[in-house]
Amino acid sequence: MATNPIRILESRRVTNRADAQNTPISPTSSPWSGGHARAVSSGVCQAMDLILLGGVFLGIGIVPYLSKSGGSFSDLLRLRVTFQDLMIGVFCLSTWRVILMTISLYSRVRTRSRKNYVFRFFLGLNACAALVGLIEWVLGKPDVWNVVAAFWAASLALLIISRVVLSGLEGVMRPLLRSKRRLLIVGTGQQARKVVDELRAHEEWDYSLVGFLDSDPQKGYVPDDMLLGGLDRLEQILMHTVVDEVVIALPMKSQYAVIGDAITTCQMLGIPSQYFTDYFGTAVTKRRRSAGPDSGRVLLEVVFDDYRLLCKRVFDIVVSLVALIILSPVMLAVAVAVKVTSPGPILFKQKRFGLNKRTFFMLKFRSMCVDAEAKQAAVEHLNETSGPAFKIKNDPRVTPIGSFIRKMSLDELPQLFNVLMGQMSLVGPRPLPLRDVSKFSDAWLMRRFSVKPGVTCLWQVGGRSNTDFERWIELDLEYIDNWSLGLDLKILMKTPVAVLTSRGAS
Repeated sequence: MATNPIRILESRRVTNRADAQNTPISPTSSPWSGGHARAVSSGVCQAMDLILLGGVFLGIGIVPYLSKSGGSFSDLLRLRVTFQDLMIGVFCLSTWRVILMTISLYSRVRTRSRKNYVFRFFLGLNACAALVGLIEWVLGKPDVWNVVAAFWAASLALLIISRVVLSGLEGVMRPLLRSKRRLLIVGTGQQARKVVDELRAHEEWDYSLVGFLDSDPQKGYVPDDMLLGGLDRLEQILMHTVVDEVVIALPMKSQYAVIGDAITTCQMLGIPSQYFTDYFGTAVTKRRRSAGPDSGRVLLEVVFDDYRLLCKRVFDIVVSLVALIILSPVMLAVAVAVKVTSPGPILFKQKRFGLNKRTFFMLKFRSMCVDAEAKQAAVEHLNETSGPAFKIKNDPRVTPIGSFIRKMSLDELPQLFNVLMGQMSLVGPRPLPLRDVSKFSDAWLMRRFSVKPGVTCLWQVGGRSNTDFERWIELDLEYIDNWSLGLDLKILMKTPVAVLTSRGAS
């Protein structure tokens, strides 16, 4: 059997991060949320500021030189950059970053007042300009005050313009990047009503209400037609309904044990839950944070949800787009081979479960006969995999060319379009057919749907079809609990080796 892929994870220690981070942010899934001081989640703002400051500093050094030499383009090309110039540039950029970080200009905590942010902005700008003046003075340059004044004025204008542009970009991109989140409320009393009122008052949070659960519903607070049943239905509803978050709005004193059971159920299925106190934490909770500045609730996140998800999405878009361009000749050859060797369409579309059990059509090059799904019932008895999954090493429905492209995983290449559309990621648990998921009987299996499905995963690089179903799910949960951008890169680097050696392929 293949080397255990968990070795990838051996250097990573799983810990309970329930209390690790307590950053209060507004309840939305988008990394583009927040006020002006947190425009585009600080990273883009930091980079833009340093680029503009560096550009202005470079400009005030080049302009006098060009004015003396005539200002032609050829004079600009003949400009020499010394090692001293490079060292000064690196020193300035590093020091400016330290200054701006020290005054918390990019703090993710919501700024209490615009005046406070403006004060910190000008404090940082003045400090950066003072550094420029100090360097000019040490180098013995003339007109130090004129240089500082020019740097300060040009930087002020460009930084203000950049913030206006970033704020406008945030307003445009925020709705595009944020998907509507489906919310289930446990409880029907005053607290449940408070949550509903909050959702109506903050439409920008973009929540859709699934309904309410309560074993002892209270009249007059929530619509009766939205009551889905008692708390005994929580597990069933979370298993078979698309739910992104659960708000537990039950009275603490009388329902303490019930609230704990509800949180445990949400944890088991990989659904983030909110509650109105901070008594509870769970083993798989990645972060505990406020659900809003005045909500009085706490949100337990069961997957990592921070700026790294934006980095992962950008990485997915760039790599999938580049891969589609580079692999287009291969995909064209496979498409021709599929069309020539067997009747039927080139692509095979199958409905699969994605993030939070949302369904989408996964694309593959067709490797089976046209009526393969209709014939599945006739070959069910040949299933060689334990559990709900269905796999046959020598499936009679596979076409001759299909056997080759499946062995080399060439049939999976169209899934790069799914990645580009945001339905899948490059790395994540493999998306399962509706047939397999319908046979799930244990709620804990559903936690694999708390992240986007992927083109490749730990299972893919560690045995593929040689791995039984129980180990397959175990690897998926290991990936979810230990996810990082570095782990994604390791899995991606191991994938070509697994494919070329046809390790465990069927």
